[in-house]
Amino acid sequence: TSGQIHYLVAHPARFTKVLFNTYVNNSGDPYELGFIGFLGSFEYNLPYWIILLNLALILIAFLYMDDSKSVLSGNVRWGAGLLSIVLILAISGLLYVSWTPVAQSTIDGIQSRYFIPVSAVVVLAFSRRKRLKVQIALRDPALVFVPTAAFCLIASYIAIVARYYFS
Repeated sequence: TSGQIHYLVAHPARFTKVLFNTYVNNSGDPYELGFIGFLGSFEYNLPYWIILLNLALILIAFLYMDDSKSVLSGNVRWGAGLLSIVLILAISGLLYVSWTPVAQSTIDGIQSRYFIPVSAVVVLAFSRRKRLKVQIALRDPALVFVPTAAFCLIASYIAIVARYYFS
């Protein structure tokens, strides 16, 4: 770890390229899928249809969210955005320093689940009064959203139990 710290101090701009290679130029780990469906040390993942349905539910909930009663000021949203960036950089930096071999061009060991707590802060950063809203032609969207979310949860539970107890 001290070798990695010395390397970063000597080449501070290199960390930007490491971040780019890890998150943008990555052809290995699918971070968007690992956020929900890859379990443990990637030894088992939920079926892709469950993962994609969960991601669709998250996106729809985010777009449909009623911000008309939002009390977050612009400064709070900017602060949440800055905090999100700091948290992502901290997680990345800690794994780079503690887990990754010296001078490697990507960060080893990073997993999407490490960013689940950060996602709540990201939602705060993007909350605002005017947003593209999804128009759902239902009186109560919860009548579709809640059963679909419950279905995803039950399907995930069945898949996990089947994998770990009956295989």
